Amino acid sequence: MRRLTLLAPVSALLLAGTAAGPLLAQEPPAMDLSCMLTEELTWFLKEQFEEVPMARGVSEDGVLVTMFAAKATTTWTLTLTDPSGVSCILDGGIGFELLPEALTLPGAPAPT
Repeated sequence: MRRLTLLAPVSALLLAGTAAGPLLAQEPPAMDLSCMLTEELTWFLKEQFEEVPMARGVSEDGVLVTMFAAKATTTWTLTLTDPSGVSCILDGGIGFELLPEALTLPGAPAPT
């Protein structure tokens, strides 16, 4: 899928912190994590950042867009997954909050 291939260089820059500013630069990656199998990326985000999937949707192109986030640290990561099961990091940052409107959507997590 061409769109995901083009994201790899951008994702590498974001993870390295060179294009994303000082907030992401505080968490240096151990390796280039721009794209990998979905299961591996999900595991990595949970183990390293305590991020879990919070929202997802499918584009007209069949690309799954997933928002991972961690309640405790408010970090977030946006990923794209192609139909073959390869996920790429699109962006990430801090300051995630679940808006009250999101809690009224079908399938939304129960408020805590």
